[in-house]
Amino acid sequence: MSQYIDEITEALNEDVVLSQMIRFPENIGELNICIDRNRALGGQLRGTLGYTDGTLVKIIKPSIRNNRAGFIGRKSFASLNAMITCDRRMYVMNVNARFPGATFDSFVFQGSALRTRMMQLNEQQPCHLLGDAGYTLEPWMMTPFNRADRPLLDDSPEARYNHAHASDRNVVERCIGALKGKFRCLHDERVLHYNYVKSGKFVNAACVIMNLGILGIPNYINEENLLNDNVNDALPEEDLFDDEDGGVRVHALLARGREIRNRIVQELEEMRN
Repeated sequence: MSQYIDEITEALNEDVVLSQMIRFPENIGELNICIDRNRALGGQLRGTLGYTDGTLVKIIKPSIRNNRAGFIGRKSFASLNAMITCDRRMYVMNVNARFPGATFDSFVFQGSALRTRMMQLNEQQPCHLLGDAGYTLEPWMMTPFNRADRPLLDDSPEARYNHAHASDRNVVERCIGALKGKFRCLHDERVLHYNYVKSGKFVNAACVIMNLGILGIPNYINEENLLNDNVNDALPEEDLFDDEDGGVRVHALLARGREIRNRIVQELEEMRN
């Protein structure tokens, strides 16, 4: 049985399979189709291309030589931090299951090919992903307001934006919950008894199979699947500003991100009135 599992997992991780079954928009035409579909399926924030979150997948403890501490961090168990990006169908558009569990979500995104692709797309047309407070606000990554930005009153435009943001972003939590519900080896109560490389391939394979179901089988996803509990602690934005990425550039991106977020807030208020 183990041999068959290995063969199937390797087959589903072939580049030709991953490139066809886990697809991120490659051009403006595909980008607009995705944005329009997200709006048609109930998305409230305009220009949203996808929804991103990190989730921990428990694995056996790596050896000390293989960075055991990096996989455990402040948690009592070893894990991978898998970054999932989906659309409103819960179709997985991008997966990155290569980082140790102690890695912050923001760090995973900052060094990812996904961020590079979002930067490239934004050179042609403004668009963004939605992420929680664990991510850094950038022109291509919209995050909620926090009290460090400004005081949030219950009936303020910023609070209404946060509500719409959380409602929209809930789809990636449901996506991860569905993924872990259907593939119980990834569930929070289970531990993958494989090394971190093989475990990451299991995550990829599960995303491929789930996408096959979403594309080809009606009602494949059961809406009663558990929500994803994001156990990564949010890292405050100000803690991310070091000199490694160039402080001036980082602050410029934050300023542009705030400008775009304020514009979205204004659009929501105009729609409300």
